[in-house]
Amino acid sequence: MIRIRPLKRRSRSSVLSPNRSYGRETKNTERGHGGVVKAIVAMTRKRVIGYNNKIPWRLPGEQGWFKEVTMGHPILMGRKTFESIGKPLPRRRNLVVTRTGNFTGIDLIRDLRVFDPAPYESDGKEVFVIGGAEIYAALLPRCSGIYLTLVKQEFDGNTYFPEFESEFVISETMRETPEFDIFLYKRPP
Repeated sequence: MIRIRPLKRRSRSSVLSPNRSYGRETKNTERGHGGVVKAIVAMTRKRVIGYNNKIPWRLPGEQGWFKEVTMGHPILMGRKTFESIGKPLPRRRNLVVTRTGNFTGIDLIRDLRVFDPAPYESDGKEVFVIGGAEIYAALLPRCSGIYLTLVKQEFDGNTYFPEFESEFVISETMRETPEFDIFLYKRPP
């Protein structure tokens, strides 16, 4: 049994303020409406995904896995995640959520409430959500699956992956290594 430490509850308004242009979808536009995406994330058992806009670990094979899964797919990320990477990821269509920023070499998504992944998908290549925390929280209701890398070592962090276990179940254990395990979570039928 995989034990993931529950995230301390914060009010939904602190994560998904209704004043933000990319807030959580309303009930009638969730699953089955407005398009479906997949998420890919690496986190610790305490749900850490970042520290000061950086990934706090460098594990052999972990970034290679990310590249293997997302290559050729459109990837969706928030502005902070894009800025922490520093450039568009090659051989992937980069979609960046920002209300005001302007960047070259990427597609800008101004409002997640009306985001439709269909125009960005081709040849069965679904959109992957790659972070950060607010983007994951906003789009988890529209995710059909989560590729989760569970890092075995604990790291300090100040960015956390939201709770998802109440809506998803482990479908497959994809890899097991000494440093991390990779699971595919899907929504139950």
